[in-house]
Amino acid sequence: MKKLTVYMFPLLLLFAGCRERKMAAGFDVEAAMEIHKEFVFSEMFDSLACVPLETTDEALLGQGAYVVYADERDVFIRYDSRIYHFAADGSFLNLIGQKGDGPREYAILYSVSIDARNKKLAYYVGQGRIQYWDYEGAWLGEKTLQADGELTDVYECGGRWIAENRLYTGKGLLTYLCMFDADGALLQKVLVAQDRQSVNITMYTVPIMYPFVGTIRYKDVNSDSLYACCRDSIAGICRFDLGKYKPSREQLEDMNQREALMEDCVQMVDIQESQERFYLLLVHDYAVRGVVLDKATGAIEYSKKIVSPQKGGGIMNDVLGGCFWPSFVGDDHALYQLLLLENMSDKGKRYMASHGIRSHGMVEDANPILLKVYE
Repeated sequence: MKKLTVYMFPLLLLFAGCRERKMAAGFDVEAAMEIHKEFVFSEMFDSLACVPLETTDEALLGQGAYVVYADERDVFIRYDSRIYHFAADGSFLNLIGQKGDGPREYAILYSVSIDARNKKLAYYVGQGRIQYWDYEGAWLGEKTLQADGELTDVYECGGRWIAENRLYTGKGLLTYLCMFDADGALLQKVLVAQDRQSVNITMYTVPIMYPFVGTIRYKDVNSDSLYACCRDSIAGICRFDLGKYKPSREQLEDMNQREALMEDCVQMVDIQESQERFYLLLVHDYAVRGVVLDKATGAIEYSKKIVSPQKGGGIMNDVLGGCFWPSFVGDDHALYQLLLLENMSDKGKRYMASHGIRSHGMVEDANPILLKVYE
């Protein structure tokens, strides 16, 4: 077993800009569906920081909460369509945003972008609308991105906005990646997928978008390609080959195809990316599978059916108990996850106590432990 080193303070931030490290051009995800391969937490990760989150009536997090952003000063956690703001030491600071139909509220929160330099949050709430909030929870205004068709997901990147734009036409579906300036004007539009098949949108499908070291990564649900989008460019960087498990668009968007989709096909529902690896969540045969790929070699390091990570599933955590799966990867390549106290083992509680880490009463209905780990 590797010896895990506990860090109570973060490492220095590493800046990588938009430059890409060399990686395999394609990843054989189909092969991962045919094998069972696993490891435990201590075999993969070298350092671990544990931060108990303060528990108050206002700050109480339930099952399904997950980290959307964290750095050496702040932690933002999404739960029940709201953002909970904690300090890096775990103390609760404030709530940001409100679900509803009134002014300065939103019916659906699609995505959240964090601008740490200017201490602002941007919520994409649908119909091209961006709501701005500061770190204290104050409303800063709203803008609308100027686009035809449907914007399904939107993220901020270096003062630009990256969005998937879908146009359902009589000739089929056209999918674009769009770049907008800070005022919402369209700067660039790249066609990433098209077909001439009939359109049926009884099932709503969304893309995968996430930040990675100064870029926004994007994968369309109807294609294998992963794109990197930064302030000045949009480019494909690799492919995930699902092979015989790849669903057609009819299966993805037609409710009548649901049985075949859930049983026979694979849907990639999440990607988390560190400096060394891709962490993929796949749905197949009504079950979630976690897959870990080495970015440089394409090797499958982990492939196993797991419980949904938001319900406590993932890689067995032999140090603290429960399981680990990253919900956010920082610019310094730290991987973050929340661990419910009810899932922590007695060994884990002794581990925390031996390192002087005190939880808020260590009762099971307290807020979770924030884990920050390095590969």
